[in-house]
Amino acid sequence: MINTKALYQLALANWRELTRDYRMILFVFIPPLLTLLVFPLIASMTDEESLITLVLPGDASPAIQDVAAELQANRDLAFEVVDSAEGRRRKENGAFRALVFLPPDAGAGAVVIETPPDSSVKVYAIKSALERAARAAGIPALPVSDGGGFYADPLRYGTVGTLVYALASLGVFGVAIPIIAMRQQGILRLMRTTPVSRLTFVLAQVPARLLLAMGLTVCALLLSRAMWNVTFPQMAAAFGTAMLGFWMFAAFGYLVGGTFTVQEAPFGVGSPVLTFSAIGGAVLFPLVGMPEWVQALPPFIPLSYLADALRQNLGVGGPALFPLWLDLAVVLAVTLAVTFLAVRLFRWDLPEQGYKGEDPSAG
Repeated sequence: MINTKALYQLALANWRELTRDYRMILFVFIPPLLTLLVFPLIASMTDEESLITLVLPGDASPAIQDVAAELQANRDLAFEVVDSAEGRRRKENGAFRALVFLPPDAGAGAVVIETPPDSSVKVYAIKSALERAARAAGIPALPVSDGGGFYADPLRYGTVGTLVYALASLGVFGVAIPIIAMRQQGILRLMRTTPVSRLTFVLAQVPARLLLAMGLTVCALLLSRAMWNVTFPQMAAAFGTAMLGFWMFAAFGYLVGGTFTVQEAPFGVGSPVLTFSAIGGAVLFPLVGMPEWVQALPPFIPLSYLADALRQNLGVGGPALFPLWLDLAVVLAVTLAVTFLAVRLFRWDLPEQGYKGEDPSAG
């Protein structure tokens, strides 16, 4: 049973303790924030000196002509506009670094991007420039097809990956470490003598961390909207997905905090596992070009499903790893299973503090 009065008092005390211990919050969030700084550097590594050939049909509509004008005014990439005949000639001769064929009208087909195998031009950069140019020309969406493979926009991919990484850090370390500290200090041993059940204690740890997770998610969503025009329905879907993901990470945190007795253990064990999961699970960057055994890892890593769902929610682009329904189903199933284990395996005492009396919270 859940004691609502005890739940409120414990949650309030937990919030006060969390806000006083700002060092723990910084320690949890600094690694993801430092990770986020890497992606603008990756995005800046674009072959800006390569001239991109923009093929404009002779019968192009005014809107498509506006798109071409916007692309020519782009400060990051150099576009050269040619007609259809010249574009075909360059394609046949192979005398191009990147060819961008514009359709006659926004509803008359997709933009086609072609790059030779040795091209160093980043396709994602061209796609991002096309998206901005289309919006400036009043075109809500301009479909794009490319033959140069999938190149993820580092800023988009990295924003989602960093959000998942930060939620995982907060959920696992931000939950486990305070619980282990309370066990070491004997607080949990004293609490065991009260009518507070294990479920009540576990739920009382949620509100403070949930508020931090919500604030973190909102910041990431606002950043996404500023960078690639995410809609409010997309933001709402991503927010719900992120909260489900945080529940999963918090459940892992309760499981670790409820079973480990050494405060350094979550970092010693959790940090390598979290880092490996973020890299091998295609959370921080796609696994294109990696060995086959690495590309086979995402289905076995829960972080992969959450990151994939968020990328689909926010329209990051590129092929999805799994169907969205499967992403959400796996995250929910893992969350429920780990939550059950966390409550069942929770330990009040250290082995040497074994309580010999009756347990009021049993059952």
